[in-house]
Amino acid sequence: MANKDIELSCLDKVLKCRRNIGKFACGMHRVLESKKNLVDNSSERPDIIIKSDTEVIGIEHCLTDLLFRKKRNKATSMTRVQQSQGKKLVVKYKDKELLNKDIQNGSAQKSLLDIVEEDFELHHKFDYGIFIDNFHRVCMEHNDNCDVYREKLKSIGVERVTLGCLIELPFSFEKKYLITDKKGERVQAVNGVPISIDMLRIIENIKGFDFVILCMYCLNKPEQIKDYICYYFLPRCISEGIKQQRIKWVYRFDFANKPIVKFPVDKYKIDDKGNISFVASVTQNI
Repeated sequence: MANKDIELSCLDKVLKCRRNIGKFACGMHRVLESKKNLVDNSSERPDIIIKSDTEVIGIEHCLTDLLFRKKRNKATSMTRVQQSQGKKLVVKYKDKELLNKDIQNGSAQKSLLDIVEEDFELHHKFDYGIFIDNFHRVCMEHNDNCDVYREKLKSIGVERVTLGCLIELPFSFEKKYLITDKKGERVQAVNGVPISIDMLRIIENIKGFDFVILCMYCLNKPEQIKDYICYYFLPRCISEGIKQQRIKWVYRFDFANKPIVKFPVDKYKIDDKGNISFVASVTQNI
């Protein structure tokens, strides 16, 4: 059985989110919350099954990303890569003797700064077109397998079967975006990630699912519930979801402030808990 920490963590954010508006969104949230003790995480394809005596709900999770690298004409998500790198450093430097040694030779600082530098670089090179291509690819790959997911749910033998897609879209520290909408182009502070018309069209086209949840949260503060943002959609009637949830969609977006960090960094300090902080030269391209 595969480890389901990622999928369950995303579902947990959905259940904790209290910013839902609209009849369908609030209703679907109540249904999921009322059945949270019935979650079966041993399933594969779909990732999560919520089963009662009269109904079975299958949820397939997929990760999309604002941060990616394009390689061989395919966008590779960098969120999980960076998270993994950070966790490995934390585990590695629980060994205080090793930490002190690597501080002295500079490798501890370099490991941390490599992650930070890459994060800034990925923000600087963000391309909306590549983001949408990747969003489309990820969503449609899961949609193409809907028949397999649905047959798995039907085999359980419960009368009512519902299949949903949970799209995870983490965002970073950036709050200001350069957005283009009906009013033109401008810089605007946005909670989460701007919802573009292209994203909505893609969600509308994953018709193999009965419902879609788009879950957004701040990657730098994954436990901060007030930053959780969830939208609920019925692909067959997406316009109603847009209306009920008062979604102000945009044509396209970009990061408003694209920082460039000049390395190497000379000024750093280590506190008594082993936390490393640094000072870097940062310029803004707007």
